[in-house]
Amino acid sequence: MKISSYAFIFLMVLTVSISGCAHHGDEVNGEEYRTGEIFFQYPAGWNTFYEFWSSDFNFNYTPHNYPDLDTEEVAGVLDPASSTPHEKYTTWVKVYKKSLPAGSSLESVFSASYPQNSSSFKIITNTSVEIRGNNSYELVYQKYRGENLYQVKDVWFAGRENVYIISCWTLPLNYQKNENKFQVIIDSFTVL
Repeated sequence: MKISSYAFIFLMVLTVSISGCAHHGDEVNGEEYRTGEIFFQYPAGWNTFYEFWSSDFNFNYTPHNYPDLDTEEVAGVLDPASSTPHEKYTTWVKVYKKSLPAGSSLESVFSASYPQNSSSFKIITNTSVEIRGNNSYELVYQKYRGENLYQVKDVWFAGRENVYIISCWTLPLNYQKNENKFQVIIDSFTVL
């Protein structure tokens, strides 16, 4: 069977277009988290906290406020394959929000939210980053949660009335391996 040159060109363009849809290292298979407030993509094989707790443990998940940052949980996803003999999972991302007080800037709220001198909190990097044309702030640090030491990446975005924090947690030895997965969420994060 002969393929016409137009059909061949169409198939080549289609193949190139499809192959260019994902970035190297991304593990997104179309899984999306969307509320009326936010949207993001997350890695293949991950679950929302609601899916994870209700499916395996017959438990209804309730979002938690994060008192260290005085924030309200908006969303959360986790890697169920990151379990250890002592933890049900050790890699997760939660999205939090807090009000942006009148007269305050994202930078001032970000700077005032973390401890300045604490033996249980070690800053690794503290940078201003631009994500999709918006100024954001990123803090990578190590902190104990229970008995485990975690490496955390918090990225702060300003919405219209709120500040959104994408908080990415994993064990320090797994941070490098999970950084691309965290970036999928960060790069796709949108305030609706």
